[in-house]
Amino acid sequence: MPTKKVEIVRPEAETIRVHIAGTALLLTNRFSEKAIQQIKDGEAGIKRPRMPRDPQSDYEQSRHVIDAAAGRFGFPTVAMKKAIVTAGGRLMKDTMTVLRAAVYVRGNTSDGRLIEIHGMPPSMSEDPAHLPSGGWTMAYRATYEEWEAIFDITYFKHIVPPGRLITLIQLAGETIGIGAWRPETNGTNGTFKLAEAPSVLEKYNFDEEGTAA
Repeated sequence: MPTKKVEIVRPEAETIRVHIAGTALLLTNRFSEKAIQQIKDGEAGIKRPRMPRDPQSDYEQSRHVIDAAAGRFGFPTVAMKKAIVTAGGRLMKDTMTVLRAAVYVRGNTSDGRLIEIHGMPPSMSEDPAHLPSGGWTMAYRATYEEWEAIFDITYFKHIVPPGRLITLIQLAGETIGIGAWRPETNGTNGTFKLAEAPSVLEKYNFDEEGTAA
């Protein structure tokens, strides 16, 4: 019986640097220490008196801080990856689980969790917000009116070709967005565009043992 030759396609990864510019204001939100404490109190059966709202404190806790003294703030790396993956699933009919495994967005902080925001310093927004339980409240959050960001993406080229990845980034910026009240959630904030063509930083070719060379 003749034997068949099996062609082994070795993974090829590449890292590109991406520079985006906001086309609408960016409204950030964060699960605050106050909210976390309220959950802990509820689980422990602790009832505390309701305190008056502190808009300034709410605003400060909505920021993703990199270095407060230096005025450096960011947004979650996972928000950018989610936007790219969602754009692929909704608009390009890509399998989202495959995209999650093939595309890695890398932040600017030591732990990689945040992408730094460049541009004007944040200001406080005051917006009515609908409560899940019904009714309305005021939300005090950080707003960036003019913003840019530079970050790296490592991806597997044999799964997501370079041109397709660029298309996904563009679609993510135009139709999904990041932050609060973005197009994905029927809003208009957090949209962005490519400020310049991405540049290639590194390429990785994997040998037969799966080691990057």
